[in-house]
Amino acid sequence: WAMLPAVIFVAISLGVNQFVLPTANQYATAIRADTIYDKLITIDGYWSVNHDGDSQDVVYISYADNEGGLGEVKRYQLKDGQLIAALKAKSGVYLPQSDDVMNAQKARYTWQLSGIDEIGIGTSQVQQAHSEGKILTLPIAPTDVYLLTKEPEDLSLSSLYAHRQLMAHQGTRSLRHELAFWQKLLSPFAVLSLVLVASSFVFGSLRSQGLGLRVVLALLTGLLFSYLTDLTGFVALATGLSPLLMALVPIVLSAMAGMYLLNRKSS
Repeated sequence: WAMLPAVIFVAISLGVNQFVLPTANQYATAIRADTIYDKLITIDGYWSVNHDGDSQDVVYISYADNEGGLGEVKRYQLKDGQLIAALKAKSGVYLPQSDDVMNAQKARYTWQLSGIDEIGIGTSQVQQAHSEGKILTLPIAPTDVYLLTKEPEDLSLSSLYAHRQLMAHQGTRSLRHELAFWQKLLSPFAVLSLVLVASSFVFGSLRSQGLGLRVVLALLTGLLFSYLTDLTGFVALATGLSPLLMALVPIVLSAMAGMYLLNRKSS
């Protein structure tokens, strides 16, 4: 009977985490900063480096929403390791294209940038200009740019899975996103394991232990579980161990402790 309300609570929290929190966080940030693109200072963003002989084209996007809008965009052009041009745009809007054009361009996606400041570095002088309406072309879709510019904690479970698939397709991985995925996926079992531990503090005669002592012990147990979850996450990121295994360790230990304490109470 104690586990049934916990299961209902877990189902509601999973639904909120999947469908409500990602959008709510985005709007909350927009309200705090007056504009959604001011958020980008705190995000690592998306970096792209294209090589063409002895030239490199580096593109940085600080933020992207799930509708194709971009925040601040920076672009650097280098030749023989020397910076020859730089561009900074305040925002960008995705330009949808037909499937025929997309296939002809080998899946190249385009955005129109606005509020552009450019600097050209020559051998003897530096030229500065301001313009509007330049085009940015990238080899990845707007939905992928959105996934690559968001923090793992701000992504829903389905978005984290899509990010994992994208990384696998590119032959790389992000341990932070994998850890967040497994922690969110296993969160129901984490709650249920804590209910087992909490039950051992609730049930039983009050003559053996006072109610205040039980409340303090339960709070300390919850804090210990939280610290252990953070610790195993840090271990996974620092050592490269399986994020799934590290996410399971606190849950298994908590469940074993709860069953042991319940059996001890009943004996």
